[in-house]
Amino acid sequence: MDKVAPGATPLSRRQFLERAGVVVGGGIAFAACGPTSSPTGPTLKQFVMADYGGITQTARLQSWGALFTQRTGIPVSAVPLDYGKFKAQIQSQHVTWNWIDAEGWFVRANGDLLTNLPYDKIGVDKSDLYAVDGAYLPNGVASYLSTYAIGYRSEKKDKHPHNWAEFFDSKAVPGKRAIYNWPYGMIEIALLADGVPFAQLYPLDTDRAFKKLDTIKHNMIFWNYGSESQQFLVGGAADFVIAWHNRIAYLIQAGLPVSIEWGQNLQILTHHTISKYQPAPDVCVEFIKAAMDPRAQAQFATGSGNAPSRKSAYNLLDDKTKSLMSTNPDHFGQSVGAINDQWWGQNIDAVVAKWNAWASG
Repeated sequence: MDKVAPGATPLSRRQFLERAGVVVGGGIAFAACGPTSSPTGPTLKQFVMADYGGITQTARLQSWGALFTQRTGIPVSAVPLDYGKFKAQIQSQHVTWNWIDAEGWFVRANGDLLTNLPYDKIGVDKSDLYAVDGAYLPNGVASYLSTYAIGYRSEKKDKHPHNWAEFFDSKAVPGKRAIYNWPYGMIEIALLADGVPFAQLYPLDTDRAFKKLDTIKHNMIFWNYGSESQQFLVGGAADFVIAWHNRIAYLIQAGLPVSIEWGQNLQILTHHTISKYQPAPDVCVEFIKAAMDPRAQAQFATGSGNAPSRKSAYNLLDDKTKSLMSTNPDHFGQSVGAINDQWWGQNIDAVVAKWNAWASG
């Protein structure tokens, strides 16, 4: 996950996702065989994913894409995702991207551009999905799960923030802080640190959040890409970072001296969707079916560090990988909940403008 420079539109914020990172080894092999099913209706010469590149894209191609190609014979390619371009494709009724890595707020804000999912064809039992608000929508189903958590250097084990209030208390817990230069999630974390119960977060009091953020601005640096959050922590520019859990998990897997604090972790959702005016909607259904296959989800989790959205997929992971998943029962139990994408879908432009003015001030 990445962001654009201050002042840019949120519709392109995560382009060039995960420019660097440690690839987690291992995986779940698929049986060597020919296509096992074929979509009905119009077909495609290739299936085009739009996502954020990097190791997540590689893991996706090797898991979801590989199983889809095995089943259909259709190769999968990937291009950089820009929400603005995708919206323009739909509005012009000329859609060339067949799947996008859709963030929850985008799904909530653009329901008129998406079709309802044929769950009877996809074959996902709602009871097999983790109970995260928004995981099962008429026009979107959770593709994988991630979370904001606290990463810290291992030598700080005895004195690191265990919750968001401690992260904002640099007197009680000394050390340089690094936070994401983007308001989504950071506003919630600031309010949680200021004592607002999760159940009372929304609608977000952004003025109160910025006042809380001001209290650590003198002792804080921004990271703009997932790779920067890793570099700041490993290089010592920051003692503690608010980061996507999988970024810190990569470093742990690589044997680097960092750890994750799961206390009050804040969950993030992304979705499978099907846009209007798809040239071959049944092929899109086949891709989602492959991506939601427990084996493919488990392989993607192993390669990307993001947690599978299906419990049956989590059960296929080895113990070491499970220990780094946000859906590990211990970690999942410590979460405060998931970001309210309905609120962000309605307010993201205004809050981003406010954030950019604050961050550059």
